[in-house]
Amino acid sequence: MKYKALIIVGFIAAVAAVLFLFNPEVSSLYPNCPLNKYTGLYCPGCGTQRAAHEILHGNIAQAFSLNALFTLSVPFAIYYSFVEIFNRMAKTNLKNLEFNTRNLIILIIIAAVFMIFRNIDRFPFTLLAP
Repeated sequence: MKYKALIIVGFIAAVAAVLFLFNPEVSSLYPNCPLNKYTGLYCPGCGTQRAAHEILHGNIAQAFSLNALFTLSVPFAIYYSFVEIFNRMAKTNLKNLEFNTRNLIILIIIAAVFMIFRNIDRFPFTLLAP
């Protein structure tokens, strides 16, 4: 189980290194959003690659302007990951964020509302577009 966690951490570190070194704004290394490419609509993930790049460079305000939902979710993902890794390595059972059906539905609703709002072409909703 420790090796699985190390592989996951290594993969995340490799992705973070690529995102840190190659700016998605100017690099053709990254894929484009197919929904945006074919419909012109912004999905909840549009701007995430650029936001991750900005977060890794310490530009939180710029990351927030690219994808507010992603930027706000990063602290929760970090907290969840650290507690999971600590619990597995220390063989403890610290309380962590719960992933159950109710919370998953809430997250889907939040993402759907975010997608709707960021596609409204009126101020202040235009601030949510990447």
